[in-house]
Amino acid sequence: MNKINHRKAFKKLFLTSCAMFSLLAPLGTHIKYGLAQSNDNFSMIIASDTQYPWTAKTDNDVEESEDQKKAGSIIANQNHVKSMNSLKQQVGNIRGTIINGDLTAFGQDWQLDKYKEIWKNLSVPIYPGLGNHDYANNVNDCFANNCAIRMVEYVRDEIKKLNPRSFDYRESNSYKFPEIRTEHIGSLAYSWDMGNVHFVQMHNYPLYERKFEGFDVGAAKRKIVQIKNSLDWLEKDLAQARNEGKAIILNYHDSDEHWPDNYEKPTYDQLKSRFGEILNKYNVSAIFVGHYHTTTGKSIPDAKNEKGLLNVYGNVPVFYSGAASQNKYLLARFENGQMTVEKVSSANGGVSRDPNDTYSVTLKTGSLATPIAPAPQSGSITFFNQGGYVARYSLSYTSGGRNESISTGNMALGNKKRYDLPADATNIKVRGEANTGIVWSPWREIFNRSIEHPREAVCYKTYNTTLNAKWNNSCN
Repeated sequence: MNKINHRKAFKKLFLTSCAMFSLLAPLGTHIKYGLAQSNDNFSMIIASDTQYPWTAKTDNDVEESEDQKKAGSIIANQNHVKSMNSLKQQVGNIRGTIINGDLTAFGQDWQLDKYKEIWKNLSVPIYPGLGNHDYANNVNDCFANNCAIRMVEYVRDEIKKLNPRSFDYRESNSYKFPEIRTEHIGSLAYSWDMGNVHFVQMHNYPLYERKFEGFDVGAAKRKIVQIKNSLDWLEKDLAQARNEGKAIILNYHDSDEHWPDNYEKPTYDQLKSRFGEILNKYNVSAIFVGHYHTTTGKSIPDAKNEKGLLNVYGNVPVFYSGAASQNKYLLARFENGQMTVEKVSSANGGVSRDPNDTYSVTLKTGSLATPIAPAPQSGSITFFNQGGYVARYSLSYTSGGRNESISTGNMALGNKKRYDLPADATNIKVRGEANTGIVWSPWREIFNRSIEHPREAVCYKTYNTTLNAKWNNSCN
């Protein structure tokens, strides 16, 4: 080998070694956090509040006829889709569009149908989220709660098509005389990865909880929705992402306004503090939200601290993703360890960008010297009557400083009910009784136990005859 070729070979070996070191360094056990090192650069469109039918005049409380409102909202949404498709041609490698809630104005069938009709023309996948207009404002204000249930079932189906990494949803089917029942249980939060970035969609807001139900005549069944807050699921999801060294981006609808709703102050204070701890513990890089139509770009949630959230967010940057009614959305570009967020106008279906009006965020990534232990797991208790008698069951526990008590009511042969146990549940007690039919002793105890948190699904099945009722932990 001559000297020139020898020098070339040495240079090639040196550069290869440097490249290998740069790839391996972020995974080293002594690195806590660093810059994202993935060369898998890409972009995401982030929007919110498509909210058909809603217009700029609606935002300003200017009166319009329903026909005017529908027509204006159709144009605004079509302009959004046209603009995003054009932006994809300009930028390239746009992996998807995140919509942070309020897909519709009230969840009615004709509103969802129009949303689907317009947005099916988008040329990239949609990662949808629900907002207060989809499954909060309409609860108990729409026949048989069809509006809210419709939106929950729609987004469930769309999420499943995306094949998410994790999805906080469970479905339970049972029979309670005289009805077949389907229960939708969970926060509906889900997550997915793109390159070295971990995205999470939490819908309305992380603390949102609600239960509603209605009888679906067409399906001949009662549908029950139990929306849980997403904190237990979120902590488990983020622990895994952080241990893998991924940058974390959160998405939801409402940054502050409705967070205290339906909570006593001590419980609200505990939950919001826990969310703040999660943001800090897992080193969240940024949050994207919607809800406030006229706000686009970086802003401070709860700036006057009226909801007690100013310190919860800490130094995590929060970006508001506009609204179709205002012709505004965001472009987030992920390149070389940085996220650059840019405002985009969809007025008249165009793409108006100002490269001087951007925000840059250093993505927090890299694995930890000591991996984060998985967060405590939640669990569930199922009661199942397989005996030749009517049975009833009860479950009690302490969670979040509150004592919770649940009673199944009377359950005939073949009936089954499942209840979730929060991860922090303590003082857990279960009890089962059989109806004897004897006037002076109508109920006979089958079991009465104090148990440790199961951290998984556990079943209490009763069987045999009234006078010799038995139980075990098998749901088979």
